[in-house]
Amino acid sequence: MDARGTTRCEAAAAALPESAEWWELLAERSRRRIAASRWAPVLRRLSRLATWGSLFYLLAILLFWPTGSWAVRVWFGVAWVLLAWVLMARTRTLRVTTAFRVFALAIPWSVAIGAISWWLTVSLAGLPSVSGVGGTVVVASIVEEVLKLAPLAAVALLAPGRARRFAVADWALAGFASGSAFELVEESVRRVHLMAGKHGILDICRYQSGYERLRCYDVPEFGVNPFGSGFAGDPPYAGHAVMTALVSVALGLAIRLVRGRLVGPVGRIVVWGLPAVVLAVVMVDHAGRNAGRSSGGWGSVQEAVPVGIRLFHTASGGGHGREALLFVLLCIGMVLDASAYRLGTMADVAPNAPAGALERGYGRVRGAVSGWSVPVHAQWLLASVLDLGYLVVRDLRDTVTVLLGGGQGAGDARSRRAQAAQTAREVQVLWEYQRAARAAVMRDLFDAGRAGRPRARLVVVALVTAGLVVVLVVTPWLARALEEAAGGGGFTWLAGVLEAIGDWWAELGVGWKMLAASAVVALAMLVPGVGLGTALAVGGTSWNMAARADDFADAVRDPRGAALRYLRDRGPVGVAVDAGLWLLPWGVGRATSTGLQTAAFQGARRSLRDHVGELPRVLDHPRAFSGPVVPLKEGELPAWLKRLIEGSRWHRAEQLRLDTLRGGNSELYIAKPKRPARGVDPEDWVRPGGWNRLDHYNSERMVIYSMKHTQLAEVREATALRYLDELATKYQPGTPIADVPSTPATLIGSDLDGQMTLLVPEQHAPIPRSVLDYADRLDIVIADPSGRRYS
Repeated sequence: MDARGTTRCEAAAAALPESAEWWELLAERSRRRIAASRWAPVLRRLSRLATWGSLFYLLAILLFWPTGSWAVRVWFGVAWVLLAWVLMARTRTLRVTTAFRVFALAIPWSVAIGAISWWLTVSLAGLPSVSGVGGTVVVASIVEEVLKLAPLAAVALLAPGRARRFAVADWALAGFASGSAFELVEESVRRVHLMAGKHGILDICRYQSGYERLRCYDVPEFGVNPFGSGFAGDPPYAGHAVMTALVSVALGLAIRLVRGRLVGPVGRIVVWGLPAVVLAVVMVDHAGRNAGRSSGGWGSVQEAVPVGIRLFHTASGGGHGREALLFVLLCIGMVLDASAYRLGTMADVAPNAPAGALERGYGRVRGAVSGWSVPVHAQWLLASVLDLGYLVVRDLRDTVTVLLGGGQGAGDARSRRAQAAQTAREVQVLWEYQRAARAAVMRDLFDAGRAGRPRARLVVVALVTAGLVVVLVVTPWLARALEEAAGGGGFTWLAGVLEAIGDWWAELGVGWKMLAASAVVALAMLVPGVGLGTALAVGGTSWNMAARADDFADAVRDPRGAALRYLRDRGPVGVAVDAGLWLLPWGVGRATSTGLQTAAFQGARRSLRDHVGELPRVLDHPRAFSGPVVPLKEGELPAWLKRLIEGSRWHRAEQLRLDTLRGGNSELYIAKPKRPARGVDPEDWVRPGGWNRLDHYNSERMVIYSMKHTQLAEVREATALRYLDELATKYQPGTPIADVPSTPATLIGSDLDGQMTLLVPEQHAPIPRSVLDYADRLDIVIADPSGRRYS
């Protein structure tokens, strides 16, 4: 990469969009001040000296302080594992340095987590020691796993825009970095204690030395393998880094699936429950490890732990295979990221890098997959896997090319050290260019403006509040209950929780109950993809569960007896009434959703009256439009009209997507020519009163869009050519933009300028050559929403 490429990369990185957040503006301002300061060279030298000084300090501890050297070895091991996972996440938009900054900032927070755990156990729970059953099984498993997610919540609160444009790989790495910090603190303290602490004469491990003593204590070891840093034994524990990353990658997958509109209404509910389920798995794994690390299984607390939790632990694998699960989820996340990067697949190639055999082969295979007669979802999945493979191979090829070309043109006067330093800088610039291009794609797709950031903050505040309630209220109570149950008190703590909920609900008045149910509905509405109908169903179900909490408590204590008593007391009629009460909220929710969908459909039908001229000439039902409103239900509509309505919905969805990009304007009024001919003179434009409406115009990117929801290979050739003629006739560059109230002030008085583009859905069959040639003659680009150009 030459100097021009480097300058271009730096300029691209320095350019900030209008929607930049406070931290981006602050970082840019600081960078400019430091660059303009005469002390900049001194600061850079001091930074290098501090880095090298820290490294030599660690090496000195490693060589001259035997006890402290074990903590330093943990630091090197944890840092290597984190670096390996960062390098594996090829679709990330986070810099390597950013991942390690999260790691560094999470270290003091990890120390604070330990202090909070001690305070909760001794002060709030009132237990005598943190090493008891309540402290190790309940407090450690809940508090540590929840609070390790605090750095992610801090990012989402302080920089919601950055969190909104996180790739799935970024969520995984942020969680892995936070968990790695806690693992560093915990394992450093553990090793120093085991290697230097005083142990009883019956402790056989004290008579061994070095790594043999650590193996005797079943302490995890760090080596070259980034997948083997957890605890072995029965049950195993994959380590804090892997466990926290599992929760964060599940959260990233849920966000990507919902915001990318890859799942339906039911699928949204399922995927939003995925992070909660994974967090429950992680907590149970942690609790099971702490409970049974000396005797296997759940140890002495087995009878005190509800059978449901033990079965859940067994069904989820009992702690086995968590590293493999994280790798699989990361790969799935990278495939989803690649589907988003499809818009910029060719954009993040190094400057001046020619398109070689890899690009040509990728294009041919990608085109072949698009033409396969397979279900659309399968075709999308195959294409996304191909995109991921292309990104990985291309990045590797470009890196190898830069490394091998580092010494070309170097004379005798240039030392090998200078050559290596220059090559390293070129590789760094290459990686930064590719990362910045991926980040730009994510910004355009998921955070083009500031509109969604307040809602994101509100969701995070709700989640943080729920987490604080769990940590400060629920955890101490559960710790005391488990301590009593394990001590032989016979107290079924889960039943106690349910009874407490039932007592609290019974003391509330009707107004407060309605307020609580409304709060549940409001919280459900905050979840992206959840409509009013589903939220009402969730609120009604929560009401029923709180009202029957005492019955659930009886079922926990004596499942069989509670079921028999319920059937005997209620009878067939009572059981039917109860079933109806449970189903009633979902029926109301379904009716609400159906009503809203019907209203939206009727609005779409009314909007079709303005486009009657676009309807096919031969109608299956000639009198369908004789009245003021289409007198047909959606199920009774002919196939062609259903396709037209689907096209209208697609048209609007694409306009909404393009409107989020800077400079985007939909339904723009432009002047209408007197005659349908290209190249008319300015004086031949119709004066105000005669306008055409352009589907979309982006004045920043200089693109003129005409949208057609059609498969060009399935329509008549004359129809496809008419689409192209319409674009070149009505919306050609140079067309004056109308001075009407809906026109943005910045566009009044200007003309259309840019590339004419026919936007169509992803084509399932090759477009006829005659259509492509005609588009070339008219200088029109045919493209789909993913950014693919057909030629």
